[in-house]
Amino acid sequence: MNKLFSSSSVLLLSILFIVGCNAYDKVLKSDDLDYKYDKAKEYYFKKDYYRALPILEELIALRKGTKDVEEMTFYYAYSYYGQGSYELAAYHFKKFTEVFPYGVHAEEAFYMYAYCYHVMTPGADLDISNADKAIDAFQLFINQYPESDRVQEANRLIDESIRVKEEKALANAKLYFDIKYYQAATLSFKNIVEDFPGIKEKEQIYFLILRSNFLLASNSVQSKKMERFQDSIVAYNDLVENYPESEYLKEAVHMYDTALKFVKK
Repeated sequence: MNKLFSSSSVLLLSILFIVGCNAYDKVLKSDDLDYKYDKAKEYYFKKDYYRALPILEELIALRKGTKDVEEMTFYYAYSYYGQGSYELAAYHFKKFTEVFPYGVHAEEAFYMYAYCYHVMTPGADLDISNADKAIDAFQLFINQYPESDRVQEANRLIDESIRVKEEKALANAKLYFDIKYYQAATLSFKNIVEDFPGIKEKEQIYFLILRSNFLLASNSVQSKKMERFQDSIVAYNDLVENYPESEYLKEAVHMYDTALKFVKK
């Protein structure tokens, strides 16, 4: 009985699939553009973007200059987004804003252009080049639509993208430190403070600049120790000036005292 039911289900699904394919093929071959557009919207709103896209693409080419083409182009860009083709979606949302800068969907399309790059921004352990694109695009959106209800969210997403960049930069600097490339680590930590003045790990970074300088000096040849221990003293002063009650103070004082003794001697 179960085998019979299973076979019947497979047969029914096969019939439905064939019927569905035939129905879609009929839409593709139809010369009735209004009918095609109605079907494209039906597929679109059912989130069947795979079927909606080729119909919309054809209609956009055939109906240039008509009142419907703006909406078609908007659905077309969103169909790529719905499929997860974010790079193509970003391209078509941006193109939409250029072709229809005063259209009813222009603001949303501009926002979605930026949002696609935000979605494509991975964690800090991967390539984060899209974070820069997201930041730039969201900033352009804010400049273009300063009164938009989406500005607050755009600013929040800019902050998220900046945080990804901070985490990436910090991870890279710590990697230099971990593999004992102290000179490269020092430069990387200093760049972070300069590039991301609001980073929440700033106190830790000031301490790691001191520690990198100190370890570099400690492991240097005699002729370079003086200059590098002096750099350690400068790094210590930067730390205590910015964080006089730092949680790293005890270890920092020890490095400072050692460096100072060497310089005085």
